[in-house]
Amino acid sequence: MLSKLNILGMTIILTFLAGGLFISGHPYTSTENKILNESQPFVVVELFTSQGCYSCPAADDNLRALTKEYADKDVTLIPLAFHVDYWNYLGWKDIYSDKRFSLRQRTYASKLNSGVYTPQMVFNGSSECVGSRTAQTRELIRKGAQVSPDISIDLRPTVYTHQENWEINIQITGTHIGQTLYTAVTEEGLEVPIARGENGGKTLKYDHVVRTFEMQSLDGTKEQIKVKLLLPKDLNPSKSHLVAFIQDDATGKIISAQKTDVLP
Repeated sequence: MLSKLNILGMTIILTFLAGGLFISGHPYTSTENKILNESQPFVVVELFTSQGCYSCPAADDNLRALTKEYADKDVTLIPLAFHVDYWNYLGWKDIYSDKRFSLRQRTYASKLNSGVYTPQMVFNGSSECVGSRTAQTRELIRKGAQVSPDISIDLRPTVYTHQENWEINIQITGTHIGQTLYTAVTEEGLEVPIARGENGGKTLKYDHVVRTFEMQSLDGTKEQIKVKLLLPKDLNPSKSHLVAFIQDDATGKIISAQKTDVLP
């Protein structure tokens, strides 16, 4: 089945295997995707959070509320919840944490002079604030919104015997020397019972959790890039999204971003 969509200035071609795609042992077939306005300004909102952080659930709730609030506005909000690993020693290991996410936050701390803390929200790589401050997060979204240039992405998911793998061909227009392409798979509708630590005894809800994250340096010589994403075996495809964005290495500013509402 072939489906061609225009999303945020990005042409996406979804090619499915005959008989549907099998993920986590279950067949998954395509559904109608929500089309986003390709000329609409965007803001990538990165939340650095942790299951071991007492003050983080309020920011997790704020990210969820912001995403719902901006669903019908003239700014496309692209949420990414990065679970850091540096609070894991407090008695509870965050099951979604990744050392790479902690390193990403430290890079922002250097560029934005912000320090390393949770919960932190970063807006298009250019500004930051405490993620639970509802008024300030909305103001930074308003200030950070920008229009994305054209990027076209050709998605070709492939399934192997013992793993779930996507191969994505990304066509990029223009010059991108000194920039990096990032691709992520996020998942929403997650619930985790926390047995120990600062949130011990609670069952926490999570949305837009980054489950897979890859990067590819751009040198301006390639217009077509192949990215392979290894999907978690417990990923629920009906509650997952694919995000691609380009970030300037020197400034950290995110200059282009795209998102699909449904994984094939």
